Amino acid sequence: MLDQLFNIVKQFGQETVVNNPDVPNEFNQEVMADATQTIAGGFKNIVAGGGLQNILDLFKGGGSSNAAGGGIGGLMKNPIVSMMVGYFISKLVRKYSMSPSVASDVANKLIPSSLNGLIEQTK
Repeated sequence: MLDQLFNIVKQFGQETVVNNPDVPNEFNQEVMADATQTIAGGFKNIVAGGGLQNILDLFKGGGSSNAAGGGIGGLMKNPIVSMMVGYFISKLVRKYSMSPSVASDVANKLIPSSLNGLIEQTK
């Protein structure tokens, strides 16, 4: 499953990371691997804390463009996604010395898009 998630992140990371002049090319693969780990680790931590139903709810309605408030916009309102985005922003700033605005732009595009791709793929 981690391989599938990484492939989804790579798909959405092409524009957000690889074609982004604010992300140094030598970090492209690492940034996408960190995004993959952020999503997988976020799910793991939520399950460990007894939040499996929250993840199931995310997969039921969060990624559906047909559901009220669904799609990427709906995901952005989900606390699970917000937590992952916030964690990833911090990691990008700390590990890659990105400015907070660049890190925020990358995280707010890559994490929700990748999650939406994962949700759509699992349907």
